[in-house]
Amino acid sequence: LCASPHTQAQTRQLTVRIDHVFGDKTLPFDDVSLRTSGGNTISVSRLSYLLSNITLFRESEPPLRLDTLAFIDAPGGRTSFQLPPVPSGRYKGIAFDIGLDPVLNHSDPTRYPAGYPLNPNLNALHWSWQGGYVFLAIEGRYVLPADQLGGYSYHIATDAHLMHAELARDFSIDRDCTLDLSMDVARVFSSGATITIRHAFGEDSTHSAEGDALAAR
Repeated sequence: LCASPHTQAQTRQLTVRIDHVFGDKTLPFDDVSLRTSGGNTISVSRLSYLLSNITLFRESEPPLRLDTLAFIDAPGGRTSFQLPPVPSGRYKGIAFDIGLDPVLNHSDPTRYPAGYPLNPNLNALHWSWQGGYVFLAIEGRYVLPADQLGGYSYHIATDAHLMHAELARDFSIDRDCTLDLSMDVARVFSSGATITIRHAFGEDSTHSAEGDALAAR
């Protein structure tokens, strides 16, 4: 998507687009049919998160850190964002944080204009009651043992739960183009630690309180 026959030494517009999948299929929303590795059958009705500290790794130059924030709302179709113009050339990968550094996390939310990723009216991810942002919110339904439906709500927040991701892949930029990424939501429940949703054990919700082991997992 990012290569053309004639390379010129100039900047190009790069769009990042994130596809959301569950295992090997496109993530369906509000469909209680998704099977997790922890043994739950679930749906996903909300999947929202904030991205920051976006960095491109170049082949023969220092990493390029971009002053860009992004708000992703998968069910609402807000799944892409533009980076500032970047130099043409060969790249080795991309890195970003899911969440915000402490300065941004505890900044005044009223300073951000409408449409800005950190505007709380846009993202609905700011906790006015304790300050700071929810870095990632995932919610939905799950099947209880008696085949009734319960709800789960995982809100990952606070400075201690800033998440970092690095993706290594060679690509070239010599025209305006799109970089496609994929988020496998099944791995939210299985990467590093297996998450099993159980109401009786209080494992169907977290608001990332201090000492909350579920948020850390």
